[in-house]
Amino acid sequence: MRRKVLLAVVCLLMLVSAVSFAGDGYMDGNKLLRDCTAAIADPTPSEDEFDAGLCYGFLLGLGDMSFLYFTAGDGITLKDGRHLPTRLYCLPDGATVGQGARIVVKFLQEYPEKLHEAGALLAVRTLKEAFPCSPAEK
Repeated sequence: MRRKVLLAVVCLLMLVSAVSFAGDGYMDGNKLLRDCTAAIADPTPSEDEFDAGLCYGFLLGLGDMSFLYFTAGDGITLKDGRHLPTRLYCLPDGATVGQGARIVVKFLQEYPEKLHEAGALLAVRTLKEAFPCSPAEK
């Protein structure tokens, strides 16, 4: 009986923490700025490793998403009928995630009024402006 109660309590705690994490997991410009500032502050961060990892992981995920759009074919059509191009942005050979983080931080520092917006939207908009695709790359 005690095991069942203990198991129920553990499951409840896991559920509560999962709900809390999901609610706090939204990456807005404020979090993106904090995390990417930590990432570029020290190329080999020690104290802010978690924030730096979040920034790098977030930007790498956006890169993977852009690549998937490219390899999937015709791009994406949104529910409202707008069509996203096949590639969101085109990184040049040799571009690094650290370079992307510095570009994103620069944009976020220059436009603090946008920090409440979705981090993915801000980062893609910034990277698209920094690394536009030529007509042949789209």
